[in-house]
Formats: sequence, C-alpha cells, structure tokens
Amino acid sequence: MKKTMLYLIATVLCSCGNTVQENTASADSSMHMAHDTAAHPDFSRVTFASRRDTTCRMPLSAGIADTAIVEGKVYGFCSKECKDEFVKTLSAKAHH
Repeated sequence: MKKTMLYLIATVLCSCGNTVQENTASADSSMHMAHDTAAHPDFSRVTFASRRDTTCRMPLSAGIADTAIVEGKVYGFCSKECKDEFVKTLSAKAHH
C-alpha cells in the first residue's frame, strides 16, 4: 500500500515539467507574459492569483517554470505546456 501511494505521488509530481523555457507572445493585448530565465528564479515576493497551477492543479510550491500576468494578476505554472493550455483557453474565451 505504501509503495502504491509513493508511486502515485511521484507520478503526479512528475507529470508536469519543471524546466524554465522560452515563453511565447500572445496576440491578446490584455495579456502580458512574465518570464525569468534565471536557473532558480526568486518568487518569494510575488503574490500569485492562485496557490496552484490553474491548468493541472499542481501546487506552486512544487516549482514554477513559467508565469503569465492577466489583468494585473500573476499566474504561476509548473511547465510551459500548462501555461500554453491556459493561454489557449483564455484566447478561446476572448473570441466568444
């Protein structure tokens, strides 16, 4: 039982990448991207809109690979893929 729980936790924690990658610009003028290329960015003074990655729900305490600022709120993401999905969802909502 303990091995199963540890495997499940390890799988969840590893399901999203934790590497800093280049961000892409969005055509949406209300969205501004923030990105830090330092090996270990210091987010200690940043107040995030959520304590979890809004795409995959991973706790931001596990690591932040990318960020986006939307309407003055800072969103953190565990991976570029999660951020890309967030941006895609925002773009789709903006066009409806």
